[in-house]
Amino acid sequence: MKLSNRPRPLHAFTVAVLLSCLACVTVAQAEDAVPVLHSKARHVTIADGYKFRRNGWRLSADVDPDIYVSMVPPGTMKTVKFISTEGELVFKVEGGKSYPFDIIYEGKTYHTKIEGKLGPDTYDLKL
Repeated sequence: MKLSNRPRPLHAFTVAVLLSCLACVTVAQAEDAVPVLHSKARHVTIADGYKFRRNGWRLSADVDPDIYVSMVPPGTMKTVKFISTEGELVFKVEGGKSYPFDIIYEGKTYHTKIEGKLGPDTYDLKL
């Protein structure tokens, strides 16, 4: 009886397991990635709900991460945008949650985070 030197074919189960592992690694890498905003200016504009702060955010290397706090009334979500000379990032912010992202300016990465705090929006208060 002559034995063949050909490699044995992979079983369907082995292929399925290998593909599942590859998919898990890909999903884990995607979850670790944070959004990135590029900027050619040190100041970034913020649109927090209907409040607009032109050049209201200065990139600072002294704070890591630099945290922007947005007041969100209970039971609601708010749109917060960070707008640079090169584009914008848009977040649907909920109270009690945080949203990390990076801003790249002159080759340096500035770690930034939006924190949604439960409470009345100051412009929603009736005096």
